[in-house]
Amino acid sequence: MDSWIDGSIHPFIHSSIQLSQQNRAGMTYQQTLKYLYGLQSRGMKFGLRNIRALAKSVGNPHKEFPSIHVAGTNGKGSTCAFIASIFTEAGYKTALYTSPHLVRFTERIRINGIEMPEKRLVEYADRLRPMIEKLNATFFEATTCIAFQYFADENVEIAIIEAGL
Repeated sequence: MDSWIDGSIHPFIHSSIQLSQQNRAGMTYQQTLKYLYGLQSRGMKFGLRNIRALAKSVGNPHKEFPSIHVAGTNGKGSTCAFIASIFTEAGYKTALYTSPHLVRFTERIRINGIEMPEKRLVEYADRLRPMIEKLNATFFEATTCIAFQYFADENVEIAIIEAGL
């Protein structure tokens, strides 16, 4: 598509295509991913100060649903997937947050096995961005808060969370 959007088509059509790929704030999905991955350069931060402040800035969404947090050295992702499968099969609206992803970023954030829509990721990242910058939040802090907000907005009944250590 880049060869199309290099000026070889009518400028009005080119502008329309660009606008349709952007949300109200002007960020595309790819720009959002670039921004979020850029947060990895901030490294790791021990403690809960940043995630607490981020969550508070959007109304503490993690308090809207019960959670099972899975921590440890090995097997966290598999254990989370097993637990989520059990709850989903039992009829619960089940959230799952794991990392890393295998192919697509949205694999990290799922409800009943369905990945978070790209558009929603863009919206949440855009909404949180001022606070992410204010706190100098890390990639994991930002993406965790995005997941919690999405789960709360979707009224999940339980969330299975792979804990970052």
